[in-house]
Amino acid sequence: MHTSLLSSSLTIAIPFAVPPLTLISELVQQVELATLSHLLKRADIPKVNRSTDPFYPESPQERWLAGCLNLPSLPLAPLLMAADASAPNNEGWVALRPVHLQAQRDHLMLTPPDQLQLTPDEAHDLYEAAYPLLCELSPRLRCPHPGHWYVGDERISSMLNAPHTWPSCSPLRAAGQSIDRWMPCNVQSRFWRKLQNEIQMIWHVHPVNQARTARGAPTANAIWLFGPGKINAITFPFNTILAHDPVVIGIATLADKQILAWPTQFNTALLEAGNTLIWLDPLTSPYLTQEWSAWTDAFHTIERDWLAPASAALHSGKLTQLNLVLMGEEGWLTLQLRSSDRWKIWRHHTLLSCFSALLTPPYPSQ
Repeated sequence: MHTSLLSSSLTIAIPFAVPPLTLISELVQQVELATLSHLLKRADIPKVNRSTDPFYPESPQERWLAGCLNLPSLPLAPLLMAADASAPNNEGWVALRPVHLQAQRDHLMLTPPDQLQLTPDEAHDLYEAAYPLLCELSPRLRCPHPGHWYVGDERISSMLNAPHTWPSCSPLRAAGQSIDRWMPCNVQSRFWRKLQNEIQMIWHVHPVNQARTARGAPTANAIWLFGPGKINAITFPFNTILAHDPVVIGIATLADKQILAWPTQFNTALLEAGNTLIWLDPLTSPYLTQEWSAWTDAFHTIERDWLAPASAALHSGKLTQLNLVLMGEEGWLTLQLRSSDRWKIWRHHTLLSCFSALLTPPYPSQ
């Protein structure tokens, strides 16, 4: 057998794989993941990582990736810039994203960011309209991607440095929630709120939004500020990365790792790539929009196209070690399996018990 196959290690990370606590029993029964249940029975005791703070500003995905980089938090702005082929130049940057805020009865809710889907022309026109105001933040501005804009952190530094007043969470973390908990509240942030209001007024009557309203598309009615930081050299504990997620691609780019073209399903060629990370995120969109039938269908596809063949490779000895990272809203489970574990049939971890262990709040109910 080829040497690389004998030492192959594969990590499969699946954001939003753990359903919410209120739906866990129902969805676990519906999804019927035979391969994942089989792997659980042969895995070491799952490692549970969860936040002790329900208002922690980073998502579990971001915390897991920060841990892989040995960083206390993830500087999303320079990572996204790297994915957009816009070099951060070791300077401090903050990410801006056009978003849609939906009015609820007593609060504003941030809709999932990918639902906006601005075209490049729409994003350019909105950016040009907001440009004079954004220049008040910094003369360093970039707009390399319809959904990702960047501004130098000069004017924002006083807001960012005030403790416990500017969590600057990513849109992914705040999606589907009231924005009140994530908004800045220190004195310096008044400037930001004023700027936000002025941009909202300009965009409210902008032809881009008028045309989107006419065709029933969500409007860009706010900007979201997040991900401040700078980054130099980084190390990432994987040799090869398969991912669509721009943050993961940015990490791989800055760490000078191999980024493979995305196959439609698992294949044994992946085993020859050495220590590989596969980032599977088709559950993200249906989870955030609470389309649970689509979430279940997507999980079935992951099981059929990725988990089942990876399990077969582990059973045959072609794969030495398989690590599964199953993420929820507040934390993640890590399952470690080795090819020798195929005989350990006496373990009795179940999908429901593992998910429930992650979802049991470690903090008092609010």
